[in-house]
Amino acid sequence: MARRKRDRSGYRVYRPTFKGRDGATCESSKWAVEFQDHTARTRPRRLMGFTDKSATDELGRNLARLVARRCSNSTPDRPLVEWLETTPDRIRRKLVAWGLLSVDRLTASKPLTDHLSDFREALRSKRVKGRKLSDKRITVAYERAKSVLIDGCGFRGWQDVRAESVHRQLVKLGRGDDDTKALTGLTLRGYCQALRQFAGWMIDTGRAIENPLVTLKPRDYGTSTTKKRRPLDVAELRELLAYLSGDKARAFRDIMPAERALVYRVAVETGLRAGELRSLTRAAFEVDDDAPVVRLSGEQTKNKQAAELPLKLDTAALIREHLATKAPAAVAFNVPDKTADMIRADLRTARARWIKAVDDRKLRRERRRTDFLHSPDAAGRVVDFHSLRHTCGSLLAASGVHPKVAQTIMRHSDINLTMALYTHTYREQEADAVAKLPDLTPPADQRQRATGTDNATADDPVLALRLAQMNGSRETDTDSLRRSNPGSDVKNRDTESHPWDLNPRPVLYESTALTN
Repeated sequence: MARRKRDRSGYRVYRPTFKGRDGATCESSKWAVEFQDHTARTRPRRLMGFTDKSATDELGRNLARLVARRCSNSTPDRPLVEWLETTPDRIRRKLVAWGLLSVDRLTASKPLTDHLSDFREALRSKRVKGRKLSDKRITVAYERAKSVLIDGCGFRGWQDVRAESVHRQLVKLGRGDDDTKALTGLTLRGYCQALRQFAGWMIDTGRAIENPLVTLKPRDYGTSTTKKRRPLDVAELRELLAYLSGDKARAFRDIMPAERALVYRVAVETGLRAGELRSLTRAAFEVDDDAPVVRLSGEQTKNKQAAELPLKLDTAALIREHLATKAPAAVAFNVPDKTADMIRADLRTARARWIKAVDDRKLRRERRRTDFLHSPDAAGRVVDFHSLRHTCGSLLAASGVHPKVAQTIMRHSDINLTMALYTHTYREQEADAVAKLPDLTPPADQRQRATGTDNATADDPVLALRLAQMNGSRETDTDSLRRSNPGSDVKNRDTESHPWDLNPRPVLYESTALTN
């Protein structure tokens, strides 16, 4: 059999033949490609193509380009990468086996769901400033990327990802289409950051050569302002705890009112976050001595540093009673995942109870117009579970605690965060501060001398005396002018004044030189 020669393009397209069962020579329905790879082997590589000859010829051209790139150890260009991503999996596996394609390029053919699963596992082994990421942060990043790329856009592979489709899906989430709750600008920024993080991971691991999501900018999807929270004042806290300690309070998702009241109280007095409270066990509390404390390990806190926080004696007594029947490794408090729903339900019921506590309709209307136990208030500030941490910082400042001590209790690395974000001023503090300003009323000897007519009536004897003295002085001045100028016509201006003129003009001397 004569040796088949390849053309100058470096490959040859042909139709393979084989012998059938009857011994006759038959041609294959598919075309094949024969080419020389980057190794020094003498025998060419043969790869089965497609039933269409033109498609198989294009396969040969791309294989020749891939061999040239492999020989020069250069990175495939974009058209070649796009072709590799759309090539059937059987061809890519052959190229990996022959050394023309790396294993990372083979993973580009995996479904997008598998890439996202690998991305989640990579986040679990990632460290930021020497610390592992929390499970909640990993889950949020994975779920956000999956909800947009797969559930929203319907992408199946990485080659399907387009920035335009992702942008339209984010805008749709911001509008609240498809009967879903509209996402805030801050949440959309989080979605965009999760998508960019996933795309960057695809590039860093060599699974993709270009990032189609590089044009997405978090700033295009809302501002970075945080949620406006307000603290609860002492009266609101007392009313809330009074409702939960009453007989009419009901359970919330199997959480009894007494336990919710204790959770709120511990959160206000210690500044613990919801996740930190959820991770506490019976062994974390030492409430049997005169200096009760709660201890948290570095794995339980947000800043990954162990903490020890003091407890009030009356609160420690309630905790001791609550934990009496629990094992040391048992969870101390039943804290739900969505704590905002729990506290807002309690606030609504406590507010309704506070409004109905008065019988007068007018007082009820006045109470309904106030922001007492209401979320959001007139300024748009909301109350959620994290507001209890704001309440802790605000009450520490209102009690005159030194800022450094408040920073230690709040466990902030920067005191500006404690003073600027977590410390709020109450209306009573503002009123007391204004009342402490110095008195600006001038002394008695520097006041303007009174005329005697301020707030006086017609039958006031002081006013009558003053008018008499003023009239007497004017008559004396007129007589003096007449005596000094017997030939002049000095007129009494009082007699020419208007009868109801309350401010008569003084007598003037009219010279004859001016009248003539």
